[in-house]
Amino acid sequence: MNNNVQSNFPDFKSKFLVLLSCSNHKKEKGSQFYDVKSSVQNLLKKTKGDDLLQLRELALSYIEDGSFDRDGKLLKEYPYNNDLAHGPDFNGKDKAIYLPVYKRYSGRFYREIEGSNWLSRNRNVVIVSSLYGLLLPEENIQRYSLTVGDSSLISDIWHTELTPFILEIAKKLKVNYIIDGMADPEYIDLFDWNEIKTEFGVVRIKGEQNEGPSLLESIGSFFSEVGFGISDSELEKLIFEKKKYKTKYEEIVFIHEKSTEENEVFKVSESSAEYITLLQVNLPDFSEAILQEAKTEYGIKNIEIVFSMKVFMKLVNMAKEIIAKVPKAITLYVTDPNHPSLKTRIIRNHDPKIVRCRIDNKYRIHFNLWDSEHKLLYVRDIGGHRLEGIGD
Repeated sequence: MNNNVQSNFPDFKSKFLVLLSCSNHKKEKGSQFYDVKSSVQNLLKKTKGDDLLQLRELALSYIEDGSFDRDGKLLKEYPYNNDLAHGPDFNGKDKAIYLPVYKRYSGRFYREIEGSNWLSRNRNVVIVSSLYGLLLPEENIQRYSLTVGDSSLISDIWHTELTPFILEIAKKLKVNYIIDGMADPEYIDLFDWNEIKTEFGVVRIKGEQNEGPSLLESIGSFFSEVGFGISDSELEKLIFEKKKYKTKYEEIVFIHEKSTEENEVFKVSESSAEYITLLQVNLPDFSEAILQEAKTEYGIKNIEIVFSMKVFMKLVNMAKEIIAKVPKAITLYVTDPNHPSLKTRIIRNHDPKIVRCRIDNKYRIHFNLWDSEHKLLYVRDIGGHRLEGIGD
């Protein structure tokens, strides 16, 4: 592809780049028209643009050769994939049927936003796709069915590649902040956020009611109502001063992550055979009194337990009686993962494997599968039902 082609999308001159996840639901039909000027490749150097095409081609080949299946059915047999062709979007010359992304996708986020919202927006937007990698809203795509959860091969294709792509795009667009509007942890985990935060501020969107993909309607409502249309100064005030917005579904909260140093994971290490101690706590509203409530005598030795930032932010606002139950749940899982009170389940089988345990009748906790060899336990999430948008 010629990277000197004039791009067919406006220069928003915005400080914000919004990252969105793709949609599993897609509209059919379209035309054979493919506009190379609307491709995200035009925001990449030629070598990177060529790399993106090759990775798309690889993902397509895995569908075609039967490497991907969903619930035992090969993805190449799914109706959405019946007419996939090696067109210019996959570094080929075949004819295919196309629609712009914002018209093709019809899932929970995209149903909230009218076509006019996309065309009149004031924000830079890049969409993360299991098949295409990165896309612009105006970019022409074929109808397909593929999600990150279909195979660990998808993460293998994109995990090390998407971060350099998005960094180059963000620099070219001269943005200061990247808004994570993806909601789905499987897509969020495709990026190296520590590397991103060395150069850009990251804004996360959390919900008062929903998490994971269940939050997509609320995020879509926000961008439809104000997020795409207001000026940068208005958006800055909303995100950094008000820090919340009431959508028609629920209130959402904005969390600004400034740098990796300020947002490292918080570790729980053994300070003695009797105590679990929360370390590296530097948020003022997480008081020493609450920390003391979380300590208990369970005798864990030679273990490092790492809380994600998301877990820590939730612990800040949890009732003391819930916090006090967390060490017991962690200890039981490490010492007796099949203890009946935990009702342990593996809820995602591809790497990283996710394990769900019960804290009590209401609260659940998610871990990466216990790495007993390295004595490391990563605590992913904590809260009510449907953590990370998965399960009951």
